[in-house]
Amino acid sequence: MAEVAERVARLEERLDGMTGAMAELKIEIAELRLEMKSGFAEMRAEFSAVRREFGAEGSGIRGEMNTQFRWIMGGIGGATLTIIVTAVAAILATG
Repeated sequence: MAEVAERVARLEERLDGMTGAMAELKIEIAELRLEMKSGFAEMRAEFSAVRREFGAEGSGIRGEMNTQFRWIMGGIGGATLTIIVTAVAAILATG
């Protein structure tokens, strides 16, 4: 009977140790969750800031591209007009 009581006492000690370890793990998990939430919140804020920066720079780039496109199209149009006028003048001069 003494052996049974001794075994029960050891098992109770092991159970107490496991219960304590479980409680510590639960606390650590809760702390990790809080850290993850705050980390994700910081990441979201940083991504939002990057999005705003790209949005602001993107509108400036779009305006610059439109300006360059107009210059290019104006140059092509002017060159095309010059070629056509020159061709028509050459045709009229020979005719």
